[in-house]
Amino acid sequence: HEVRIVEPTETEDPDDPVTPTDTVPQGDTGEIILQGPPRMERYWNRPEKTADAIRDGWFFTGDAGYFNEDDYLFLVDRIDDMIISGGENIYPTEIENVLYDNDGVEEAAVIGVEDDECGERVVAYVIGDGLDAETLDEFCLNNDELADFKRPREYHIVDELPRNPSGKIQKFKLRN
Repeated sequence: HEVRIVEPTETEDPDDPVTPTDTVPQGDTGEIILQGPPRMERYWNRPEKTADAIRDGWFFTGDAGYFNEDDYLFLVDRIDDMIISGGENIYPTEIENVLYDNDGVEEAAVIGVEDDECGERVVAYVIGDGLDAETLDEFCLNNDELADFKRPREYHIVDELPRNPSGKIQKFKLRN
């Protein structure tokens, strides 16, 4: 198999789609693409989705990742969960991991919501006892692992997060 990291398709111009040659520099995060046997052939009865996922013989996985200096592949997040705020690509998993460092946080989900000024703003949904937005924001502000532009601008303390039957958080329901 061959593996490449290319510009995230979430940011592509419809008139200039991302191709397998649009690789990012080593260490930069982008979309993971694969080529070689075995690889999926097509989506069942979804030719448009197949055409979007398979380009020039490469499978665009929808996963974000990067190669480190030793050529190890690291998975970061899903491309469709990426938040674009002020021209910066922000991956929710990074923010969720910082929130989980707070002892009061039981569960967290981070999404992007439309924002007139920045394109999207970061919003966190959190489950935990004794939490409030001010405390969580102070926690994120004081965390050296989280750049300020990635910090949630809105916090919702909730009793539960929407899940599918297999238990995965349904972020699209939070966006709605």
